[in-house]
Amino acid sequence: MYEIKCPRCRHEKAIISPTYGVLPGPRCQADDAHVVIKQGRVMHLRRSHRIQEQRDKHAADLLQPWDGNRANPDYFKNHPEQVDDYNVRKELEHI
Repeated sequence: MYEIKCPRCRHEKAIISPTYGVLPGPRCQADDAHVVIKQGRVMHLRRSHRIQEQRDKHAADLLQPWDGNRANPDYFKNHPEQVDDYNVRKELEHI
């Protein structure tokens, strides 16, 4: 009789289920404990996309008023009320 091999590794004997048909062998099924990690990766991707969206949305909150010795124009575009607090109006007009 023909022996059906594991559909994943093709080395060991597959398990034949009357309900589900051909299933992976015992060693490959034991490796299925890593499904949680794979599922976690999907959650991680979803979480990382959400975090990146939040970073993009709130990126202006992380800007600093000074870039070295010069005023940071991006900071003052997002915070125009602070131009006079930092006394940089003349410097920003030249940029």
